[in-house]
Amino acid sequence: KSTDSDQPVVNVLLIENNDTTHFVLVKSLNALLRRGNTRRTKHYCERCFHGFDEVRNLEKHRPSCLRFKPQAIKFPEDNYLYFKNYRKMVQCPVYIVADFECYVKEVPQTESTEFKVSFLHASSVLQK
Repeated sequence: KSTDSDQPVVNVLLIENNDTTHFVLVKSLNALLRRGNTRRTKHYCERCFHGFDEVRNLEKHRPSCLRFKPQAIKFPEDNYLYFKNYRKMVQCPVYIVADFECYVKEVPQTESTEFKVSFLHASSVLQK
């Protein structure tokens, strides 16, 4: 049922490819809008596509959503997006790349030790 009337709603997806167009029936809007391989169920508003974890939160959202027009997504004419807000970037004062190499060193056995140690991981950095 539609959220703003008693008429049934049929969700369809328009697929365009060069000169052909095709409508596809959307059986589950939640499955269509779900991200990736997650099994966690989300409930989406049919007007604004906002996702909710619980149905009761979706029901609370609907009255306020009806005050606005349905969601319309307009894509830019250019096929590329560019980052322009350089002033919003977080400054990184230090950038460290560390690669510690080590090798396995055999330890001589002594009878006086309580634990048996066979091998020791020794750093190959700054060895004398």
